[in-house]
Amino acid sequence: MNSVDYRGLARDAGSFVKKAGTLLAQQQASAKIRGYKDIADIVTTADLASETLLVSLIHKKYPSHSIDSEEMGVKKQDSPYVWIIDPLDGTKEYARGITEYNCLIAVAQNDELVAGAMWREGTHDLHICAKGHGSTLNGKPIMVSATSNLKKSFVGFHIPVGSLSDALIDSSMALMRDLIGRAYRVRPGWDDARLLGWVAQGVLDAHIVIPGTNKWCDIAPAVLLVTEAGGTVSTMKGNPLTPERYKTEGLLASNKQLQAILLNRTKIVV
Repeated sequence: MNSVDYRGLARDAGSFVKKAGTLLAQQQASAKIRGYKDIADIVTTADLASETLLVSLIHKKYPSHSIDSEEMGVKKQDSPYVWIIDPLDGTKEYARGITEYNCLIAVAQNDELVAGAMWREGTHDLHICAKGHGSTLNGKPIMVSATSNLKKSFVGFHIPVGSLSDALIDSSMALMRDLIGRAYRVRPGWDDARLLGWVAQGVLDAHIVIPGTNKWCDIAPAVLLVTEAGGTVSTMKGNPLTPERYKTEGLLASNKQLQAILLNRTKIVV
């Protein structure tokens, strides 16, 4: 499949997440809890309805492609293409009445991300990216910032969760304290798709995700979004990012000017 087709994949992914976002908005007031992944990590009827819709749309257009969805798991086909789905990114907040959340799709070819789309319900923002064709927000091209001085930078930071080891929590918080003294502002948050979208737009200069805080499907389209917007994404150790490395080495996304500077700080954590 050539790069022109990647752009078609991205357009279709954008259409699919937008339709699922409309469904999620319609169901928010009536959604019910259908299961628990831990004491407070839930699955709702809306997650499942969005997933069912997305799987149906993908199978109709791309019947030979594999699908890896957060709730359903993997539907494997004999194809180099896999659609990575998070049908409702922000379920816990959604269930508490927050009206901003994401629907996410990435497409990988032979394990390489080649297309992605992120729909932000509430603001109705649609990010789309395709390998070799850049990134857009609501149809307009976006680029990462040109900030080269850490003292002038705005850095996003996904703080660790309580299920991580005490050592990782301590080193992560020490990193955040270190960056507070070195960056202009550190902006903690949990919504990595949103924060990585801001890196791609140049709103943030960098974003850091501590290992073990979320899943690959939560960030996959945003990884390509940042790189196609001219940025760089690696693990916190500086290694090429893969789903497996993400679990143990986290993520550092930034413009190219700040990557080496930030890696000197992040690699001590992992």
